[in-house]
Amino acid sequence: MKQKSPESAEEISQADWEKTPESVKRLVVNLNERNEQLGKRVEILERQYEELKAENQLLKEQLKQNSKNSSKSPSQDIDKGFKAKEKKGRSKKKAGNSLGMRT
Repeated sequence: MKQKSPESAEEISQADWEKTPESVKRLVVNLNERNEQLGKRVEILERQYEELKAENQLLKEQLKQNSKNSSKSPSQDIDKGFKAKEKKGRSKKKAGNSLGMRT
């Protein structure tokens, strides 16, 4: 019958642990510490992810608001529905009076 592998250092029997070489013991201890650090980091990142997801949703809701569906003034609308005027190029005519307007 096959023995179940331990999932943590606490599950290793005292007899097996005493038979384990020191270098392997140090490795197991270091790996356990690293595993705990990574677990804590995952928890922090999951909390940050949830906070950012909520903030993202709030910002999306704010982008949908305009003067028609909120108390914003029309000047604060992001898409006002008109284009800025294009600048016209210089006229090729010389400045001055028209030919028929001489006095």
